[in-house]
Amino acid sequence: MDRRYTQRVRPKHLREHRIGPVADPGPFPASDRLCRRSNKFLVPFLEKASLEELDSPLIDRWADLLASCSEDPPSAHPRFVQILSELTGKDAILLHSIALNAVDRVEPEELTLLFWVRYFDPVEIQRKIMLWLREKDNTPEGGYDYLQTMFDKPGVSLIDITLSERNTDQFWSFDLSLPDVPPAASNQAASHLDVLRSLHLISKHHLQFTNDQFEIDVYYVCMTQLGSEFLTKCDCEVRQKFG
Repeated sequence: MDRRYTQRVRPKHLREHRIGPVADPGPFPASDRLCRRSNKFLVPFLEKASLEELDSPLIDRWADLLASCSEDPPSAHPRFVQILSELTGKDAILLHSIALNAVDRVEPEELTLLFWVRYFDPVEIQRKIMLWLREKDNTPEGGYDYLQTMFDKPGVSLIDITLSERNTDQFWSFDLSLPDVPPAASNQAASHLDVLRSLHLISKHHLQFTNDQFEIDVYYVCMTQLGSEFLTKCDCEVRQKFG
């Protein structure tokens, strides 16, 4: 069987063009490294982030999460995506405020968020307050100031202190109408604290103390290790403050 072949001549301009070695593309961009690392992170990230309103304060949180996980792909845990998708803007603002509570009043060497998370372990706080109660010449005003100063730290926020002097029935508590109450003590904080607790970003504590002179109830919230890791990933201001 005859076969006919058609000779095709490559145009001159193509014959004269020689393809050299392929240029080295260099290291993969951070976003490519993230794609190669984990679709379990990136696919839900794209799905959840696309649902956010453009004027939502969470837009920046999504951008920060992507940027930080691109810089460190092994840390791109899909749980961070799920947590962020369940927060409202006000939830995120409150968590941010708790993390940076009194941050400008602590020493530079103490600017480690996990340090304060561990510092406010209830057992340790109970020990400190019991030591204060054993001191002589305590006054209600001094005790109230002492407790407020103790909790005026990053990663923690008082909800309330109730202190009463047993001999006089005098009673002290936060005036929640004041503008400078701790972040978790505001009238609007309660529902958002419940959300943050349900996501294990903060823990809530109630400590009671009694001696011959005082009856004290301390209510406070403290960020958890998960809360610290999550916020460090998705909040560039927190990341910059705490390195």
